[in-house]
Amino acid sequence: MHRRIVIFGGNGNLGSDLVKEFTRVGDVVISVTRTDCDVTIAENVEKFLVAHPADIVINATAYNAVDLAETEPARSVAMKLNGEAPGVLAREAKRIGAKFLHFSSDYVLSGDATSMGDEDAIPVPANVYGESKLAGEVSVRSEHDSAYIVRTSRLFGQQGASPDCKPSFVTLIVQRALTKPSITLVDEEFACPTYTADLAVAVRTLFDESYPSGTYHLVNEDDGVTWHGFAEEIFAVLGINPMRLTVDGATFKRPAKRALSTMMKNTRGPKLPSRRDALTRFLLGTLKGGMKIEQTGIPGLFAFTPTRFGDERGWFSEVLSLVALRNLGFRTDLAQINEGQSTKGILRGLHFQAPPFAQAKIVSCTAGSIYDVAVDVRKTSPTYGKHFSIELSALNGKALYIPEGFAHGMMALEDGSRIRYHVFGSTWEKSSEGGLRFDDPSLNIVWPDLGVQISANTRDASWPVFSEFSTPFTDAL
Repeated sequence: MHRRIVIFGGNGNLGSDLVKEFTRVGDVVISVTRTDCDVTIAENVEKFLVAHPADIVINATAYNAVDLAETEPARSVAMKLNGEAPGVLAREAKRIGAKFLHFSSDYVLSGDATSMGDEDAIPVPANVYGESKLAGEVSVRSEHDSAYIVRTSRLFGQQGASPDCKPSFVTLIVQRALTKPSITLVDEEFACPTYTADLAVAVRTLFDESYPSGTYHLVNEDDGVTWHGFAEEIFAVLGINPMRLTVDGATFKRPAKRALSTMMKNTRGPKLPSRRDALTRFLLGTLKGGMKIEQTGIPGLFAFTPTRFGDERGWFSEVLSLVALRNLGFRTDLAQINEGQSTKGILRGLHFQAPPFAQAKIVSCTAGSIYDVAVDVRKTSPTYGKHFSIELSALNGKALYIPEGFAHGMMALEDGSRIRYHVFGSTWEKSSEGGLRFDDPSLNIVWPDLGVQISANTRDASWPVFSEFSTPFTDAL
């Protein structure tokens, strides 16, 4: 007989993976959003659980703006949602005879740079957020004597559907590594980053294998790591090498005090896989085996080569994954897909669409080959006026991600060459079109010598040269 499971916060980052995991094994899952039930109002919780009887109730709601929680009214909100509401949920779960599980945080712990606390470690929160999470533990224990409290740490994974969901550190750091000239990372504050999909499996295992109620530390295995150390692991998985600066916690000022270590030791619960394995699965698993990312030296502009899986019959490749783009922190608002064909020597560009109809593009070649060029026209960019060029072909499978703020052009290197654009942000708007002269010597673009006359239309030959150009893109990144 399948269990009935109610998950409060089921459209959050962690909640979404919990819903997937319990649904996968055949349980009947009710995913509860804030619209469905405001957990800070006791009467609402009581009515909801009476109307939706459950075998297991899970609380995956939380206020997690750590720094904002140091100020009012956010502090009161954190205390209500993190501290009081879990007790209400626990009480009502007990009233209907349901098991109850609540998620707490490593922020309830505090130690020196080498300490690793087990489940019996004495909580010593370093900030208001930690205090609110500890208050939640206390209220749950007081209302449900057989509740499960799961402490975890620095969650990463798929971003949930809730508008309140924030991208995880992994997604943010990848985006910044690929779009910023440099990134600053704190090389203090050890913790145990944890993959939400693995955590969801461990939580299910608690119930499947009848673990006793109590406090559990469920984190991915491996030694604790700082923000800088975790970022280094991320870069290693993706094979990228951004410029980074390392600082201590005092230099990277934040309103909330951080402990030197909130590392947790799991001595009671089901073991999670290693963090490095989890990170690889998260970053590359949704890319169906991975892709090679190639930095261009221009922030925000990068090339990638999707993995091709082949045998004697041919090959298969996933050329675009909106889930993967989201994991990497890039746009997923696909507006249209364009394709064109050109004969050898035909040149198109350099083009852009100005705000408010600016576009990001993924450019690839589906037949023949093209010479593709992107010029940075973001006024405050450190590489303003610089360009990057690359050969894209049906053979090499490479694609170029071009964010807003670039003028783009291409030349067909073979007859019958086809170019494909996945366009994000806006459809074509004639009134917002702009461009640069493709043959402006100040841009230093060396178009290939194909032994034929370069052919560009009159309009492309009449765009302004860079010295006479006034960019509509004022923000760099």
